[in-house]
This record gives sequence, structure tokens and C-alpha cells, in this order.
Amino acid sequence: MSDVAPVSLNAFSGSLEEVRPDAARVRNLMVTYEQGVYSRTNRLFAWLLPVQWLISIATALWWVPRGAAGADSVKAAILMGGLFTLPSLAAIRWLPYHPSTRFTVALSQAGFSALLILMTGGRIETPFHVFA
Repeated sequence: MSDVAPVSLNAFSGSLEEVRPDAARVRNLMVTYEQGVYSRTNRLFAWLLPVQWLISIATALWWVPRGAAGADSVKAAILMGGLFTLPSLAAIRWLPYHPSTRFTVALSQAGFSALLILMTGGRIETPFHVFA
């Protein structure tokens, strides 16, 4: 049982430390946990983004029709894949705990989904990459 009596926060206008004396410890534990989640997620995407870039190039080489459209798809896979991958990797490296890193990675994932749909000509299966 806790030695702190429950207090209604609606009628309370003081600081969190008055309600919960160990608030600084709780805040430190939360920040530590949050940074651990960010670190694991950053490691995952630092590995996943370059792999997706290579897969997009392989998709452009393998599935896209030959000819001018195929050559354009390979160029698009190389350039757009780099555009999606490199800024995210830079954000993961230099701003690992900043919210802009998570936004950059999310935009990269959306961009890779759009690139895959573009390269496969909107085949019925490829929009499911957005949901995955």
C-alpha cells in the first residue's frame, strides 16, 4: 500500500512532486524506457531502410518491363530510394531521440510504399505494403 493518499487532480493546482514525492524517479524511469524503445527502433530501421532500397532496385530490375520504362524505373528506384533512405539514416545517426527522426522514418516508409506501387504499375498486391 502506498503512503500517499489519492488526490483528485481536477481540484489540484500544485506540482506533481506534491502529489507523488518520487515523481523525479518516475520521470527518469520513463525517459530511460522511452530512449530504450527509440534505440531499438532506430537500430531496426537503420538496417531495414538500406535493405528496402536494395529490394526496390532489385524489383525495378526484375519485375519492371524492359525498354525505356524499365530504365526509368531503375533510375527512379536508385534516386528515390536514396532520397528516402539517406535523410532517415542521417536523422537516426545524429538526432536519435528527436521527434523529427520518427517523422522522417515514417515519411520514408510511406515513400517506399509509393515507389513500390509505382514500379509495379499498381498491381493489386502492392498497395498492401502500405498496410504492412
